[in-house]
Amino acid sequence: MLDLENDSRGKCPGRALGSVLLFVSSFLLQLYFLSKCYSALDPVWLDSIGLYQKVLGAGLIFVICLVSSLVSRLVCPGLSAVRDLGLKEEFPRALKGIGSGFLLGAFFVTAIISSLSLAGGYQFIGMAEAPQMVPYLLLYFISAVNEEMVFRGFLFQSLERGFGLKIAFVFASLLFGFAHMMNFIEGADVSQRVLLSAFLSVEAGFPMTMAFLLTRSIWFSVGIHFAWNFFEGVVYGANVSGHELDGVLVEARLTDGIWGGGGVLGPEATVVNLVFGLLLFCFLWKLKGKKFLN
Repeated sequence: MLDLENDSRGKCPGRALGSVLLFVSSFLLQLYFLSKCYSALDPVWLDSIGLYQKVLGAGLIFVICLVSSLVSRLVCPGLSAVRDLGLKEEFPRALKGIGSGFLLGAFFVTAIISSLSLAGGYQFIGMAEAPQMVPYLLLYFISAVNEEMVFRGFLFQSLERGFGLKIAFVFASLLFGFAHMMNFIEGADVSQRVLLSAFLSVEAGFPMTMAFLLTRSIWFSVGIHFAWNFFEGVVYGANVSGHELDGVLVEARLTDGIWGGGGVLGPEATVVNLVFGLLLFCFLWKLKGKKFLN
């Protein structure tokens, strides 16, 4: 039974922080070597694979994050490395989690885009030519698994064992949102990126962490996360956390501002998205204490 009032998991703050710092150090070191390897590759070959270059990059980042998470267990042995990261789940239960999360995420994003359209923040232009669905399916699935493994499977649980559930809940959600400060967004200044990160902490970080708490498995939140990015960017043609996509299904235009469509920042930087994110959080909160995907 999920109980946010039962906050008795905190045991060793020093070990939890050490685990996180070891993860960050390992991640940055591997990322440095990866950038060196990438620069040595033939740019013509990379260009020849088109959008699959992004899929390759996402796969390599996943490997780096997985290795960093496993290395971090050297100072946080209380966690079972592979199982607690969510990667050693029974296949039927994992598939059920992904499927139910995907449906919920698709409904959630459709409601947001519909509301933005009614309010004039989202404008449908027309169907795009030559959409490329397969690479985006792979890209967003790998990215969703990676981010949920890192922020829910590793970071949240490490902080929970060090500081307790409530502190871990807030900080893991905030770190998830502000990790998007690393996104390069053409035409957006620092204050706009801070605004986007703050919105994402509440509208995405809170509900995703609650989704993890419902099952103590990453796969339900993976399904929500996967559908969120795929439907928002590929199906409805909006910017995803500031990323403008090529080869999407439809062409659309977003008006500027938090009361509009978010402009170059995307729907996540709008009041409409914030409200729906809080509604999603409340919906998942209502499921606490019930048997879910068991």
